[in-house]
Amino acid sequence: MKAKIYKITVSSGTMEAIHGFSREIIEIYIPAMSVVLNTEEGFNCFIDDANDRHKNATYLGEIEVPEHVIDIVQQYVEITAIAAEEIPKWFDSNEEVKKRRGRK
Repeated sequence: MKAKIYKITVSSGTMEAIHGFSREIIEIYIPAMSVVLNTEEGFNCFIDDANDRHKNATYLGEIEVPEHVIDIVQQYVEITAIAAEEIPKWFDSNEEVKKRRGRK
């Protein structure tokens, strides 16, 4: 599957960005999946439906992503969506968690 390679400037927060503490990283954007991948400070994979993350980035070209990597990314996206839905429900319903949070 085709993907686009970008060089993008990132920072760890607003204060860092304001004070010029930013850095350039390389990201892979897979348009067919609306997925962004990078390995900045570990592995990062997330959805960018709006496709606006790379408006001010430097486009470096295209790359072919192997099918086995696409399969892994698809599984990751699917399980992350399930976890984002199910884990907060568990947190909110767990009595021990509620007690420690000071909630009833």
